[in-house]
Amino acid sequence: MTNGSDNRIPGGIADRYGKKSNAGRQPELTDRSKNEAGSSNSQEYRNQLSPGEMIDVCKKQLELAAVLGADAILVIPGAVGVDFIPGSEVVAYDKAYDRALEAIGKLAPEAEQLGVAIGIENVWNKFLLSPLEMRGFIDAIGSRFVGSYLDVGNIVHSGYPEQWVRILGDRIKKVHFKDYRREAGGLHGFVDLLAGDVDYPAVVSALREIGYDGYVTGEMILAYKHYTEQIIFNTSASMDAILGRTDYKA
Repeated sequence: MTNGSDNRIPGGIADRYGKKSNAGRQPELTDRSKNEAGSSNSQEYRNQLSPGEMIDVCKKQLELAAVLGADAILVIPGAVGVDFIPGSEVVAYDKAYDRALEAIGKLAPEAEQLGVAIGIENVWNKFLLSPLEMRGFIDAIGSRFVGSYLDVGNIVHSGYPEQWVRILGDRIKKVHFKDYRREAGGLHGFVDLLAGDVDYPAVVSALREIGYDGYVTGEMILAYKHYTEQIIFNTSASMDAILGRTDYKA
């Protein structure tokens, strides 16, 4: 849900940048803590914490989210392999799946009790690689407080985000918007919104089709080398265009 009418557009999708600012003013940012509490769970990537410790971390995350009035947290439940983290352990796929299923299954009752959803993000962890597999994993938990934290940009190197949206449907709890250029490859493929290969008209159409009425958050990976705050204005302007707040045509 949004903080106010300024963040709502026809079709129900809201963004994280609030209403468009007047010339010369900083874009107004909405209060992230009121709606979601994010965590990349990078310790899990690096295997610094045991599965039991990670469950405890996520429980604390849920508790803090409830105190803040957030309605969802971001969780990465495990990894098979992570190429961009040197020394990352390679885990057998079935072992990673069973561990993740057990852990999220233990967390689901806590999420239900606190009224805070667990959003499982699709990331480059060689795990839950397709929308069908993500859907099956979520359905195996069997809780309406466990769903997808859909990252649009992370899909593009191997799939089509609009297909994920339609297949996951109302399992989607939150959405990240970012962009990726396939021909670049690797982490260098992440680019400014609208500079990559995400078909944003198709993505927004699919989100409206499934009745998604939550936030979409612009998540930019690579910072600018100079005039770093400019990324705020560029991302805000691109979000306005993607969400139909301008006269620009796709």
